[in-house]
Amino acid sequence: MCALLACSVAIASPDEDRLGKAQGYPLAPSAARIHEAPYIVGAFSGMDRISPSCELAPADQPVQLKIAEKEADVRYRFRNHDYTLADYMEHQRATAVLIVQDGVILAEHYGYDRTRDMRMLSNSMAKTLVALAIGKALEDGSLRSLEDRVDQYVPELAGTLYGGTRIVDLLRMASGAKYVEDYTPTDDRARFLKTAAEQGVLAAAAQVNERADAPGTRFNYAGAQTEVFGARAASGDAPQPVRLR
Repeated sequence: MCALLACSVAIASPDEDRLGKAQGYPLAPSAARIHEAPYIVGAFSGMDRISPSCELAPADQPVQLKIAEKEADVRYRFRNHDYTLADYMEHQRATAVLIVQDGVILAEHYGYDRTRDMRMLSNSMAKTLVALAIGKALEDGSLRSLEDRVDQYVPELAGTLYGGTRIVDLLRMASGAKYVEDYTPTDDRARFLKTAAEQGVLAAAAQVNERADAPGTRFNYAGAQTEVFGARAASGDAPQPVRLR
């Protein structure tokens, strides 16, 4: 990697001392504490060691990414100033930046002593992968229809708002649930994640019990809607490629 791509000169990442550098960016002692300053870096590159995780079966013919002989000179402009990727890594709390185009890695940078061998938290990129998995389940027949209600596959959610919602409406972020995700310490997302960490996703999903709109009528971004699909993967009859380990 270093022979082909100019590896970044070691640059101090923002707030690295506050974020646990001296302790080697430790893992959080529990999922409920992953957003605390000393643990967030370690947690976001080691979530599979903190919470139950889902290991996907590898593809028969995985795509082999090539590495550019020379790193792309990527620049961006912000408030009348030009910046490079190195500037971005120096100024932003970013553990990794990977730029891929047409199957070629054009740039790859890491911060906070992270490496390409670590399993980085994908955050909302996972929503697209979940949607692809739902499509695959529809193709192989383990899912009958996107019009089906969630509780037809996760009976533990029977009688709950999410359980009574169609799969297609969850995929479209249009469950109609009254749910605020503005990334403040007291928003619905924070409460959902706290309950999920302490009692599991099913308990957290059951707490979302008030509708603001009719299902399928309004887009309202809520990570909880994708989390509900994870309850299917946790069930005993889940397809083997998505069985929890």
